[in-house]
Amino acid sequence: EGGCCWVLSGSEDSTLRLWDARTGVCERELAGHTDSVMCCAFSPGDGGRRWAISGSWDKTVHLWDCCSMLVQKKETNMHNSLVRKLSGHSAP
Repeated sequence: EGGCCWVLSGSEDSTLRLWDARTGVCERELAGHTDSVMCCAFSPGDGGRRWAISGSWDKTVHLWDCCSMLVQKKETNMHNSLVRKLSGHSAP
């Protein structure tokens, strides 16, 4: 949006951060997990809508709406152990 390049990072403090790659400034902090975030990625959605997905040691996968930056879906029964990678997942 507006020529900005975004970078998404996950942290041991259970948050994700959305960074402006041009300035290096953290624009948003996303809270929702209860343990370290091990993986995160952007995914294109329907009609140009963008999503972010994150996996955590709390054994959950969260789907984030990149417009509102709110968790749209929290999956808690998908995994028996921590979520370390998102390979094999596709857009919602």
